[in-house]
Amino acid sequence: LSVGYDHIDLKTCFDNQIVIGNTPGVLTNTTAELALALMLATTRRIQEASIAVKEGEWGCWKPEWLLGQDIADSTVGIVGFGSIGKAVAKRLSSFECKNILVSHTRKPSDEDLQLSPDV
Repeated sequence: LSVGYDHIDLKTCFDNQIVIGNTPGVLTNTTAELALALMLATTRRIQEASIAVKEGEWGCWKPEWLLGQDIADSTVGIVGFGSIGKAVAKRLSSFECKNILVSHTRKPSDEDLQLSPDV
């Protein structure tokens, strides 16, 4: 099960009368939200903290324990600036990140660059 069809041999499917369906955009927001969730979990060390609580390591105050890093004002690389890359950049704009956009298929438009004014 997948959304795209780049990995499917279309000629073989056509030759064998196999119907291929495509559902563009159906997982764009889902994927962008998951990417942002993973960034937050990583920078804020959520999994480490969860394990520490489960293993009873959460104790008295430790000033810099599991502090993590801010996403706000950080530089984030977005490889691929199709619909998913744009959706990730849009979500990151609320954190005022500097986005580095890399796309081999097209140059970002002026509208795209509004999502990342520092690029």
